[in-house]
Amino acid sequence: MTLDALDIRRDLDPSIQRTFEQSLIRNAPRLLHRLTEQCTLHSAEIELAQSLRLARNLERLATASAAPPQPASGTVYTFLPRNNLLYSIALYCLIPLSLGLPVQARTPAALSGLVTELWQLTGLDRFDSARLRDESQRDFTSRSSSEDVLIFTGRSENGRRVEAQTAHRAFIGFGSSLNPAIVMPGADLEKACDDLVFARLYNSGADCLAPDSIFVHASVYAEFHERLTARLTLLDVADRRSAGTIAHAPSPDMRTATQGREFLSRMTDRTTWSGPDFDAPDFVPTTVTTSDLDEATHVELFSPVFNIVTFSSWERLLATFGSEPYRGSEMYLSLYGEAGGPLPDAYRLCASSTPFHHEAALRPFGGYGADATWLTIDGTTTGRPVSVFHTLRSELCA
Repeated sequence: MTLDALDIRRDLDPSIQRTFEQSLIRNAPRLLHRLTEQCTLHSAEIELAQSLRLARNLERLATASAAPPQPASGTVYTFLPRNNLLYSIALYCLIPLSLGLPVQARTPAALSGLVTELWQLTGLDRFDSARLRDESQRDFTSRSSSEDVLIFTGRSENGRRVEAQTAHRAFIGFGSSLNPAIVMPGADLEKACDDLVFARLYNSGADCLAPDSIFVHASVYAEFHERLTARLTLLDVADRRSAGTIAHAPSPDMRTATQGREFLSRMTDRTTWSGPDFDAPDFVPTTVTTSDLDEATHVELFSPVFNIVTFSSWERLLATFGSEPYRGSEMYLSLYGEAGGPLPDAYRLCASSTPFHHEAALRPFGGYGADATWLTIDGTTTGRPVSVFHTLRSELCA
């Protein structure tokens, strides 16, 4: 994407971006060490690369013009999520800071120590306009006013509650979605398996872009399942700090692992393949489960579980997408092969790909589900893909 394509105003201050970039380079070994307390080395290295790329892109945009930054009003209050910690700091803190907006960021309650050190390692602690808060949600939200913008990441119902209880000028909500995948006749099954293994096992399954349901047409199920399990059998077992590629690795934390194991305990009669298991409280074995539409369980997981749902009728599949928990949470829909009819238009289609192929820091993120990704400005709410950069630039830096 070119600078012209982004239609960027020439009002960015490069100093914050440069400090952020230089801090990441200088502190890379320590950053990776700390990140791998909670994620795999593979995902930590990708986070670091993404964060560096974003800082460099913002700096390049800033230095494209000698015009000084224009003053902005209001403060950005951001709720940092429990995963993708470094990249989230870049997305939800560095971007608004680059636009001249002060930022107040709230640490996830259970990760305050880790996030505080990451904040320091990025160099953002040097700027008076950047503040990291380790405090309750109530205390944090009580700081905002009708001139401010809130960025929320997490479960949609929590985001809606925060939105209703806080004063703000704008609210950006990044909620939850099952991001389903569909595998149809005519699909390149080898590519589908490779893509879905990466997407489902990235950081041991603990990423919001992972497909929580994989709908496979009955006519290709047997071959798809055979290829998928053969691919999974080839993966190594590794701990977080040695997992430099997709592997069978521990979950980020005990809570995530417990939820994953509880789900698998309810799915024992539908388990069709299971990888190596270990007597460790934070390890969830990579597992394939298979259900049909009548008995399927649809739930957002952050675990290495391939929840396959077989179907024969496209109309019945569409009916599933039109009901809970899919209705209203539409973000991304991956499609391998030819669609059997019309596609739900609230999803952003990922043709022969997954959301991981499409996510980019400066581009709009998400879909059109009312509770998936949404933007509220002066009381008017729209469910649509949202770019933090473009929204803040156009609404608060005019």
